[in-house]
Amino acid sequence: MTLTALIISLTLGMGSLAWGYYTSGFHRLALVLALLVVFWGGSLWRRWYWFSSLGLLAAVGAAAYGMWIDLSAGLNWMIAGVAGVLIAWDLTDFLRRLYLGARDDHSRSLERGHIARAVILGVAGMLLGSIPLVINLKFSFEWGVLLVLVAAFGITQLVSWLRHGGQF
Repeated sequence: MTLTALIISLTLGMGSLAWGYYTSGFHRLALVLALLVVFWGGSLWRRWYWFSSLGLLAAVGAAAYGMWIDLSAGLNWMIAGVAGVLIAWDLTDFLRRLYLGARDDHSRSLERGHIARAVILGVAGMLLGSIPLVINLKFSFEWGVLLVLVAAFGITQLVSWLRHGGQF
């Protein structure tokens, strides 16, 4: 179940990034992003879980570059892509921990709960990421850096909280 959700989120996430670049005329970069899905999937088969961190870094970099060059047709695709790739990165780590742990009767309920939390977090991230596209606010560079740092800290804390079972 986790592997299926991982493949779906990875395909939708990287596919969204690739589609955003493809519709804006960056066909080679879209092809590179599509090939990254194949390599990430191959790394799952080989159980090279470290590759997911490289894939996440590449996807976030590609989305940031797309927003920086102001892809008018692709901004929503960049946000959806990062949300999908973040879910895939989280599920890759969860899958690694499932393989390392003993299989018991509770593993299915753990999988369902983790996937549900990841999807809720991904949808919330997409909604929060889309707010600036709807409401046109002007920020200086310094405010943007501060918001990125606060968001990164918040996401780190949230992931840590979710990994510890959602308990304070």
